Amino acid sequence: MTLSSQNDDHPVKIEETMKITFYIVIFIIIALLIFLLTVSFTVIPDLGEQYIVILNIVIWAIGGTTALIILYTVKGFLKIRYFSLSNESIEFDVPYKPKFVILWKDIRNIKVTKKTVVAGKVRRKFFILSFDTKEGEKVFKLEKGRDFRFETANQILLHIEEYANKLNKQYLQG
Repeated sequence: MTLSSQNDDHPVKIEETMKITFYIVIFIIIALLIFLLTVSFTVIPDLGEQYIVILNIVIWAIGGTTALIILYTVKGFLKIRYFSLSNESIEFDVPYKPKFVILWKDIRNIKVTKKTVVAGKVRRKFFILSFDTKEGEKVFKLEKGRDFRFETANQILLHIEEYANKLNKQYLQG
């Protein structure tokens, strides 16, 4: 992660990737494949010859599908994420989302809402940043742990709040 500090002359810029998380997931997938190989060559042959082919097909289909789904889920983790904050604008450039840019002069107030979505055993946390502007509301949904690491997402919100106070914009958390 690259972070430049805030003062009157220098904007806040954050640049990071999720490489470490990606490599951890790759390690888990490799461990899964080694486990499947072990089961295929040691456990299944002991069950009897009539089950060998069917069980191997079922196990490798389930394991392969699981590995592909996991890889698809983390495919954007190697791409760079950018956040920039200056006296003129707020910018987010996150993989698989359109670039989000908003000018401070257009903002009346900022409302940040925390949202947690639970799907099965997966819990996803979002910050919904709503910018009330002259043209209407503009929203950016910041997913912690996917768009930026948890710590970085929290830093981004702190920087936005600091700038909002400095530029006399109302900042609400709800």
